[in-house]
Amino acid sequence: MSMLVSPVLSAISSYFVTSGFEGSAHINFSFDMSKYTGDQNKAYQAITGGRMLPAPYADGRFNKGTTLGTNDKDDKNRRAIGISLYGSNTLLDPYSVLAGKDRSKPNDDLLNQLKAGTSPLDYAVIDESKLDLGTTNPDQTDVRDFPVYTNFTSWTAFVSPFDNSKTVDTLHSSGDPLGSDMRARTATPNSYSDGILVNDGQPFTVDQNYTTDDYAPTTKSATDKTLVKAGGITPERYAQVYQYYDYSGATPVPNPTRVYTTTDNALSLNVATDTNAPLKYNGKITKGFPDNTWVYAGKYNVLPVAGTSLALNQDIRPEMNLTGDQIYVLDKSQLINDKTLKEALGTWRDRLTIGTDTMTITTYPIASDTALGTATTDQLVPSADLHDIDLHLGDSVNYGFEGDPPYGDLTAGLTIPPVASTDNGFYGLVKLSRNADVPINVKTATPTLDAGSADLANNANFLVLLRDDTDGAS
Repeated sequence: MSMLVSPVLSAISSYFVTSGFEGSAHINFSFDMSKYTGDQNKAYQAITGGRMLPAPYADGRFNKGTTLGTNDKDDKNRRAIGISLYGSNTLLDPYSVLAGKDRSKPNDDLLNQLKAGTSPLDYAVIDESKLDLGTTNPDQTDVRDFPVYTNFTSWTAFVSPFDNSKTVDTLHSSGDPLGSDMRARTATPNSYSDGILVNDGQPFTVDQNYTTDDYAPTTKSATDKTLVKAGGITPERYAQVYQYYDYSGATPVPNPTRVYTTTDNALSLNVATDTNAPLKYNGKITKGFPDNTWVYAGKYNVLPVAGTSLALNQDIRPEMNLTGDQIYVLDKSQLINDKTLKEALGTWRDRLTIGTDTMTITTYPIASDTALGTATTDQLVPSADLHDIDLHLGDSVNYGFEGDPPYGDLTAGLTIPPVASTDNGFYGLVKLSRNADVPINVKTATPTLDAGSADLANNANFLVLLRDDTDGAS
């Protein structure tokens, strides 16, 4: 620092230290609520963490009037959010560096005593006994409460995704609707025994008398478990709503209490994202939710509820598992002159079908989309058991499924390319689909699972590489 500037700064700082100054200042605050850890009570942090503070009053608002009153809900100048300025006289003096000193105004004795790292300002902890001085002793000047005007509202109720079934938990949750996993749950219902996830994106009420019986699947009889109508799982299945505070007293008390749609509670929810059903569930459903998310939103007595996301994981296609090699390396000599080989491809099952299924296997030369041939059948019968899928390969084998229908276990006959050809293999595409639409029970409606939807067919592939070990092969 130059010799000219240093005396000037010393004179200015000396003036403000001895004389002080008065004025006004505008201070802007911003808060990243995504980093808010939530209520001090850890039991409620899964509810409040990372989101806007819940409103401490049933009207959803915070401060009123001059904002310098109490936090009593009936105080016309109520103060739920405040900013207080604490003077240095309210700070703890852990090293007693100011003990016995005149602190009424800056002075040399006081300033000479202060050492870096030992002063109350360095320690920066307010004496707990002086926290409420601004309210209890308005004539003092060590603590000043400033008006804080709030022109926003916040939530009073929140959504907790929880399975409302009395017999099964398809969310595999902790068992506590308000547990620490509340905002990290995934719905994985069994499409046959539980039902199919469906959503038309429309608002719905939260009915205290909701029962999964109204959406249950039906089978042919008590002994024949072949499906007649699949069950339906709408967003209502996982919708539980709780009011966070008990507002009955003068000041709010955290006490999450479940609420429903009634004449006194205008409660409505909706899941606008990831829909797959037509309006009011009247029509065809062409896709499922294998890796999706329902985001619950809505309003409770005019105020927006604190919404929550629920992950979805359900595959409603016919089941096909390729448990074989998928890439087969075979000797040509084992596939000619009436020699054949059988290779395991995998398994199939479809408990969701109400009739029969179709399987088609089409083969193609490598690097070509011109079909060599196709084996197909529409006579696959539903079963609770897994059925084998085998490939029967050879130059004398005809394309087609072997044996008499209807089929459970399957053997697909596939003709290999002629031995004299230059093809060193081929690939196959497998498609498994339903032959009839599947009705779904959604209480007051019966949408259907579209059998013709490409998204609801299961597709797989395999590759056969032929090693030419025949006479004359180089």
